Amino acid sequence: MTGYNTVCDFNWTGYLNRKNIFLKFSAADKHDAIAKLVGMLSTDDAIANKEEYLASVFEREELGTTGLGDSVAMPHGKCSAVSRMSIALAKLEKPLDFESVDKKPVDYIFLIASPLNSDTLYIKVMASIIRSVKIHKICEKMNVLDSAEEIYEMLLKTVAD
Repeated sequence: MTGYNTVCDFNWTGYLNRKNIFLKFSAADKHDAIAKLVGMLSTDDAIANKEEYLASVFEREELGTTGLGDSVAMPHGKCSAVSRMSIALAKLEKPLDFESVDKKPVDYIFLIASPLNSDTLYIKVMASIIRSVKIHKICEKMNVLDSAEEIYEMLLKTVAD
């Protein structure tokens, strides 16, 4: 039970910079969405080379879908160009096909950038985001919010509970 409590107590929002919450995000397809999101990512020096990081995300996409269902996609990548964990969140203007496991389009993209040797943290962040979506129903809460600031504040309060 210790491992479960550790994940439950873990708060992924510490890796989300409020500058990395994008509303009315639009893209032609999932590859375009990932490329645009990586390009917009405010890294504060967390990513030395966005092209190298983008290649790691596309390489991960080749292994299988990161469309989790419940209107959420979580593309992610690990590479040496990333010096510290960073997360970006996009609220899509129109749902996008992400080849999700539930065959439904996504409304939210959580992009995760991770350093190479951070496997434990990487897994904790992903598990914590999934828990926030499933248990805390953050997507339903984000649906009625209109600004990145409102979303950020809601996430801080909701995920911390």
